[in-house]
Amino acid sequence: MLDPELDSAPVVVVYGGLYGWEGAWLIHKIPVDLQHRCIFVLPSHYTNDCAACLKELRAKVDSGKIASYSLCGYSRGGIDVYQYWKLEDWKILGLIDPSAPTMGGYTDTVLDSVKDRIRCVYRMANWAKADYFPKIQSFHQHLLDIGAEMTDSDTPHAQMPKFFFETYGSDFTS
Repeated sequence: MLDPELDSAPVVVVYGGLYGWEGAWLIHKIPVDLQHRCIFVLPSHYTNDCAACLKELRAKVDSGKIASYSLCGYSRGGIDVYQYWKLEDWKILGLIDPSAPTMGGYTDTVLDSVKDRIRCVYRMANWAKADYFPKIQSFHQHLLDIGAEMTDSDTPHAQMPKFFFETYGSDFTS
């Protein structure tokens, strides 16, 4: 957990992806100025239960200091957003070059009722050689069709978290 120890700050839970691209690895992808304005909860693995992460957070940070909650998922961590979106009244649902919902047993429409909370960055070329590219392509098109806030980029996959927070970081604090 990264806590700037302010009187009040938004909480941002960020699930990472495969191959160790989660937890501590993500710290260096979050702009330092944003680290000073938000409390970041960075589960060490995408299989960590979000309710348990929030329980641990609340044991360490007084609830009166929490301005809002947001949930983000990078790559495989996108499936955690689809899984836990009903757990809290999340201000932002961040999708960082995410796996498609259908890769985790959900439908592309899983977040439709909260589409105004979605912030997404994608680079389709990051997924083009994968067998499941049609699933990514379908979800990407679905996000376009419902008018979700999305930015397409030519950013390499490993740099997408940094690009995401540079693009949408102010949405967490406004």
